[in-house]
Amino acid sequence: MTRRRTLAITTLVLAVLLSACDSRPRAPALRSSPEFRDDREGLRFAVPDGWIQTAVASLPARLEDEIILVQYKMRTPGQSASVEILCFDEDQPSDLLEYHAGPSHGVVSWTPVGDREELNTQQVPGQRMVYQADTQGKTMVKEVVTFRKQQRVYSFIGLFFEDDDKAREQLRQAIKSILWK
Repeated sequence: MTRRRTLAITTLVLAVLLSACDSRPRAPALRSSPEFRDDREGLRFAVPDGWIQTAVASLPARLEDEIILVQYKMRTPGQSASVEILCFDEDQPSDLLEYHAGPSHGVVSWTPVGDREELNTQQVPGQRMVYQADTQGKTMVKEVVTFRKQQRVYSFIGLFFEDDDKAREQLRQAIKSILWK
Protein backbone atom coordinates (compact mmCIF):
# COMPACT_ATOMS: atom_id res chain seq x y z
CA MET A 1 0.00 0.00 0.00
CA THR A 2 2.81 2.41 0.85
CA ARG A 3 4.53 1.66 -2.42
CA ARG A 4 1.33 2.45 -4.40
CA ARG A 5 0.84 5.68 -2.46
CA THR A 6 4.45 6.73 -3.12
CA LEU A 7 4.03 5.92 -6.83
CA ALA A 8 0.76 7.91 -6.98
CA ILE A 9 2.30 10.91 -5.23
CA THR A 10 5.39 10.75 -7.46
CA THR A 11 3.21 10.58 -10.58
CA LEU A 12 1.12 13.55 -9.41
CA VAL A 13 4.21 15.65 -8.61
CA LEU A 14 5.74 14.76 -11.99
CA ALA A 15 2.53 15.74 -13.81
CA VAL A 16 2.42 19.10 -12.01
CA LEU A 17 6.08 19.78 -12.79
CA LEU A 18 5.68 18.87 -16.46
CA SER A 19 2.65 21.12 -16.84
CA ALA A 20 4.61 23.99 -15.24
CA CYS A 21 7.44 23.51 -17.75
CA ASP A 22 5.34 24.79 -20.62
CA SER A 23 7.04 28.19 -20.80
CA ARG A 24 5.75 29.23 -24.22
CA PRO A 25 4.32 32.74 -24.25
CA ARG A 26 0.55 32.89 -24.23
CA ALA A 27 -1.50 35.65 -25.76
CA PRO A 28 -4.30 37.13 -23.70
CA ALA A 29 -7.81 35.97 -24.57
CA LEU A 30 -9.66 37.85 -27.30
CA ARG A 31 -12.45 40.05 -25.93
CA SER A 32 -15.47 41.79 -27.30
CA SER A 33 -15.55 44.91 -25.20
CA PRO A 34 -16.57 48.53 -25.73
CA GLU A 35 -13.09 49.57 -24.52
CA PHE A 36 -9.56 48.36 -25.20
CA ARG A 37 -7.45 48.65 -22.08
CA ASP A 38 -3.83 47.70 -21.47
CA ASP A 39 -2.79 48.86 -18.00
CA ARG A 40 0.83 47.82 -18.49
CA GLU A 41 1.16 50.03 -21.58
CA GLY A 42 -1.00 52.74 -20.00
CA LEU A 43 -3.35 52.85 -22.99
CA ARG A 44 -7.06 52.65 -23.44
CA PHE A 45 -9.56 53.74 -26.07
CA ALA A 46 -13.21 53.27 -27.03
CA VAL A 47 -13.83 50.41 -29.43
CA PRO A 48 -16.45 51.40 -32.03
CA ASP A 49 -19.49 49.17 -32.54
CA GLY A 50 -18.85 46.42 -35.03
CA TRP A 51 -15.10 46.08 -34.42
CA ILE A 52 -14.12 42.49 -33.73
CA GLN A 53 -10.87 41.83 -31.89
CA THR A 54 -8.79 39.32 -33.89
CA ALA A 55 -5.41 39.53 -32.12
CA VAL A 56 -4.02 40.80 -28.82
CA ALA A 57 -0.63 40.49 -27.12
CA SER A 58 1.10 41.28 -23.85
CA LEU A 59 4.25 43.18 -24.68
CA PRO A 60 7.59 42.31 -23.08
CA ALA A 61 9.62 45.04 -21.39
CA ARG A 62 12.01 45.24 -24.36
CA LEU A 63 10.94 44.84 -27.99
CA GLU A 64 13.49 43.51 -30.45
CA ASP A 65 11.16 44.12 -33.39
CA GLU A 66 7.66 45.35 -34.12
CA ILE A 67 4.79 43.61 -32.33
CA ILE A 68 1.06 43.95 -32.87
CA LEU A 69 -0.48 44.95 -29.54
CA VAL A 70 -4.06 44.53 -30.74
CA GLN A 71 -5.88 44.09 -34.03
CA TYR A 72 -9.52 44.57 -34.98
CA LYS A 73 -11.53 43.81 -38.10
CA MET A 74 -14.31 46.22 -39.01
CA ARG A 75 -17.42 45.50 -40.99
CA THR A 76 -18.60 48.49 -42.93
CA PRO A 77 -21.22 48.66 -45.70
CA GLY A 78 -20.13 46.24 -48.40
CA GLN A 79 -16.50 46.22 -47.32
CA SER A 80 -14.10 45.06 -44.69
CA ALA A 81 -11.40 47.12 -43.01
CA SER A 82 -8.90 46.60 -40.22
CA VAL A 83 -7.14 48.47 -37.45
CA GLU A 84 -4.04 47.41 -35.58
CA ILE A 85 -1.71 48.96 -33.07
CA LEU A 86 1.88 48.19 -33.97
CA CYS A 87 4.49 48.80 -31.25
CA PHE A 88 8.24 49.36 -31.38
CA ASP A 89 10.84 50.44 -28.90
CA GLU A 90 11.71 54.13 -29.32
CA ASP A 91 15.02 53.55 -31.13
CA GLN A 92 13.39 51.66 -34.02
CA PRO A 93 12.45 52.67 -36.66
CA SER A 94 14.04 56.09 -36.87
CA ASP A 95 11.99 57.45 -39.83
CA LEU A 96 8.34 56.50 -39.35
CA LEU A 97 7.15 58.11 -42.61
CA GLU A 98 9.57 55.98 -44.60
CA TYR A 99 8.95 52.88 -42.49
CA HIS A 100 5.18 52.90 -42.99
CA ALA A 101 5.61 53.54 -46.74
CA GLY A 102 7.47 50.22 -46.99
CA PRO A 103 6.07 46.75 -47.61
CA SER A 104 3.13 45.76 -45.42
CA HIS A 105 -0.32 44.20 -45.57
CA GLY A 106 0.34 42.58 -48.96
CA VAL A 107 1.48 45.82 -50.59
CA VAL A 108 5.08 46.29 -51.78
CA SER A 109 5.13 50.08 -51.48
CA TRP A 110 2.70 52.66 -50.11
CA THR A 111 2.57 56.17 -51.59
CA PRO A 112 2.37 59.02 -49.04
CA VAL A 113 -0.63 61.32 -49.61
CA GLY A 114 -0.44 64.90 -48.37
CA ASP A 115 1.63 66.18 -45.47
CA ARG A 116 2.04 64.81 -41.98
CA GLU A 117 -0.57 66.16 -39.60
CA GLU A 118 0.49 66.95 -36.05
CA LEU A 119 -1.95 66.07 -33.29
CA ASN A 120 -2.00 65.77 -29.53
CA THR A 121 -3.83 63.29 -27.33
CA GLN A 122 -3.64 63.99 -23.60
CA GLN A 123 -0.33 65.83 -23.91
CA VAL A 124 1.19 62.95 -25.92
CA PRO A 125 2.22 64.32 -29.33
CA GLY A 126 1.35 62.33 -32.41
CA GLN A 127 1.42 62.45 -36.18
CA ARG A 128 -1.11 61.31 -38.77
CA MET A 129 0.25 60.04 -42.06
CA VAL A 130 -1.88 58.82 -44.96
CA TYR A 131 -0.75 56.44 -47.69
CA GLN A 132 -2.42 54.71 -50.58
CA ALA A 133 -1.81 51.81 -52.94
CA ASP A 134 -3.73 50.09 -55.70
CA THR A 135 -4.87 46.61 -54.74
CA GLN A 136 -7.60 44.38 -56.10
CA GLY A 137 -8.33 47.04 -58.73
CA LYS A 138 -9.20 49.59 -56.04
CA THR A 139 -7.34 52.20 -54.03
CA MET A 140 -6.52 51.05 -50.50
CA VAL A 141 -5.84 53.69 -47.84
CA LYS A 142 -3.43 53.15 -44.97
CA GLU A 143 -3.95 55.81 -42.33
CA VAL A 144 -1.28 55.73 -39.62
CA VAL A 145 -1.31 57.72 -36.39
CA THR A 146 1.87 57.39 -34.34
CA PHE A 147 2.59 58.37 -30.75
CA ARG A 148 5.88 58.31 -28.87
CA LYS A 149 5.36 57.67 -25.19
CA GLN A 150 8.21 56.90 -22.83
CA GLN A 151 10.35 54.27 -24.60
CA ARG A 152 7.64 53.10 -27.00
CA VAL A 153 6.27 54.04 -30.40
CA TYR A 154 2.60 53.17 -30.96
CA SER A 155 1.36 53.15 -34.57
CA PHE A 156 -2.41 52.97 -34.99
CA ILE A 157 -2.83 51.62 -38.52
CA GLY A 158 -6.18 51.69 -40.28
CA LEU A 159 -6.61 49.91 -43.63
CA PHE A 160 -9.68 50.60 -45.73
CA PHE A 161 -10.73 51.36 -49.30
CA GLU A 162 -10.71 55.06 -50.23
CA ASP A 163 -14.50 55.27 -50.53
CA ASP A 164 -15.08 53.77 -47.05
CA ASP A 165 -15.83 56.94 -45.11
CA LYS A 166 -17.32 54.97 -42.21
CA ALA A 167 -14.04 53.11 -41.58
CA ARG A 168 -12.06 56.36 -41.68
CA GLU A 169 -14.49 58.02 -39.25
CA GLN A 170 -14.46 55.05 -36.85
CA LEU A 171 -10.65 55.04 -36.81
CA ARG A 172 -10.54 58.76 -36.08
CA GLN A 173 -13.13 58.45 -33.30
CA ALA A 174 -11.07 55.68 -31.66
CA ILE A 175 -7.95 57.90 -31.86
CA LYS A 176 -9.84 60.83 -30.27
CA SER A 177 -10.93 58.60 -27.39
CA ILE A 178 -7.38 57.54 -26.39
CA LEU A 179 -6.54 57.92 -22.71
CA TRP A 180 -2.89 57.56 -21.65
CA LYS A 181 -1.79 56.81 -18.12
